[in-house]
Amino acid sequence: PPQRHIVIPADNTAGFPAGPATFTADGWAAAVHPVSPGQHTVGVVATFEGLEEPVNETFTLVVSPPKHS
Repeated sequence: PPQRHIVIPADNTAGFPAGPATFTADGWAAAVHPVSPGQHTVGVVATFEGLEEPVNETFTLVVSPPKHS
């Protein structure tokens, strides 16, 4: 996702210094086997304290048929 700009409050539970900060995030997801061959659309919604709107991302997952040897 793109960089986000936030203001960290003085009473945050992580103990970070209060003030402005810039961050980005990464996450992982897994699909349970078997997923049929073809193209699948996966939607992810993440909410962050301090952001008014959730972050919505859509990904395309392309599954190839199994290769037989």
